[in-house]
Amino acid sequence: MLKITESYRTAVISTAHVTAADSERLPIACFDPLTDRGLNWVHGTQYGWIVRAGMRGNDWKEELREYDISEEAISNIQTILDAGYDSVHFDCDAELVDGMPAWDW
Repeated sequence: MLKITESYRTAVISTAHVTAADSERLPIACFDPLTDRGLNWVHGTQYGWIVRAGMRGNDWKEELREYDISEEAISNIQTILDAGYDSVHFDCDAELVDGMPAWDW
């Protein structure tokens, strides 16, 4: 039996739940181990981003605002956290979530 001491729940949703401007800003916010820049809880993937906001406490919104991430995207992330998830995986092939704002870019 594996002994896992830490785990978290991730919701996989469409990248359409961030604005086109956010799609340009999130790669800048992603942590880059070569330069040690970016947020170590925002990660780029081949088809989107993983945002582990639920692991950050209460300051995650302000940290995203420093990278000019929109209030709409922040609100969508908060909606996912409020639903009991710890992180959001925005993936271009994932489904839209009914009732959440989305953009066609």
